[in-house]
Amino acid sequence: SYRDLRQHYRVAPAIEDLTVACHGKPGWIPLQSLLFKRPEWVALMEGKADAFPCDAAADLPLVQVGTTWLLQEYFHRALGAWFEVVGPRVIGFTTFQAAMYGLSCLVAYLIFRSGLPRVIAVACAIAFLLSPAHLRMAGMPIEYSKTPWVLGILLFCIAVVRQDTSSRRLYWSSFVLGLVGGIGIGFKPDVIAVLPLAVVTPL
Repeated sequence: SYRDLRQHYRVAPAIEDLTVACHGKPGWIPLQSLLFKRPEWVALMEGKADAFPCDAAADLPLVQVGTTWLLQEYFHRALGAWFEVVGPRVIGFTTFQAAMYGLSCLVAYLIFRSGLPRVIAVACAIAFLLSPAHLRMAGMPIEYSKTPWVLGILLFCIAVVRQDTSSRRLYWSSFVLGLVGGIGIGFKPDVIAVLPLAVVTPL
């Protein structure tokens, strides 16, 4: 997934979040019409550089991203925080997305394992892991950000159904199910499409 992400980051939305490492203000970015003309930014997008020097945008005015950012606030905050750790480098984007990809594959395996023998579950998870369509989707961070949360909801719906109605585990499974759904919506509002399943399952 890391190799495929290296090929897609230049056209990926949210790559501008790397500038949070420079100004430290989530939800704000340097004025794009000026940022995108900077030679340093062009070099980054053309693959001629692996990092964006903060000095290149130090004189640019900051503008709020607005509604688009707020709709995926948890995603942008998480990605921006990671860029603050690793700096305004392409590796920040690729490692973040690779981690999301790995998490999705792990949850998918647990779903398969809940109803299949281990060997078959592993085979299904590997097929999911190596799917070309899945790898391409990972290069679209905003769209892909809902994947681990949707799968997480399905996993905990299975966990809820398997619990005895008098078991305390039922309450904890239901709590985690709601938590995963709530956080998932903060990453991508599309997760709300599977919330009816999360609501009905504990009933």
